[in-house]
Amino acid sequence: MHSSTSIARGGPWLFFVLACLISWIFWIPATLWLPEAYHTPVLLIGSFGPWAAAMLLLHREGGRPALAGWLRSNFRLRLNWLWYLAAALLIPLGMALLHHGIFLLAGGKSAFTWTSDMLLYPVAMLLTTLLGGGQEEPGWRSYATPALIKRFHPMLASTVVGLVWVIWHLPLYLMDDWGGGDQGLEWFFLYAIALSMIMTWLYFRSGRNIIPVMLLHGATNVIFRYFPREGHIFNADHDFDILKTVAYWVVALIIIAATRGRLGVVHQADDDDS
Repeated sequence: MHSSTSIARGGPWLFFVLACLISWIFWIPATLWLPEAYHTPVLLIGSFGPWAAAMLLLHREGGRPALAGWLRSNFRLRLNWLWYLAAALLIPLGMALLHHGIFLLAGGKSAFTWTSDMLLYPVAMLLTTLLGGGQEEPGWRSYATPALIKRFHPMLASTVVGLVWVIWHLPLYLMDDWGGGDQGLEWFFLYAIALSMIMTWLYFRSGRNIIPVMLLHGATNVIFRYFPREGHIFNADHDFDILKTVAYWVVALIIIAATRGRLGVVHQADDDDS
């Protein structure tokens, strides 16, 4: 059973404001006044803003029963293992290979070499899932996205979430030690929309289980480091971003075509009846 009634009353717009407010309360003062040595723990605390916002709104609307029901329905360990494999390895690896392949086809040169560090991928992926990006997803994908899909087409809902997702990151661009600070903002907006659609599809196709989505987020944050490149072919500063945007959109367009734009959402009424 899903907590759709509580989500509908809470509303996605209040969630967006609250998610940004919670995170920015930590990030902006840290950027302005804290020494760089303290940035990482404050960044980490603030990154739980979307999850915290969702939990606060659920509790506000339905108390502990609504919150407990939402947690139970979204965090179900009993799931076909293929979904875990697809989210943690197959999908991100496919996107990384596509990214690398486009680079090679365009005339680039690979710097790939087999190293023992690759054996640590599961550890890096799990840590990033829990603390380096995946922890955002209970807010973005299992609260805001279903709420918007009640009112808008899944593609539009995913686009809105993707755009807000980038806006939420903006204060991090002021932190020199943020790992994503070198990506071009314009490309971030473009590929976040595609990735948002991919994650919407994964969330609904896995039976509205947020765990695979968290794994995919964590995996996409680390998988590309295992496919280094030499030189650039498009733009010295944003070559990687351009290639990632193309790769994500290729996958997103395949999903859009395969689902006729529904992104795994079979019927809007499913949320109301579950």
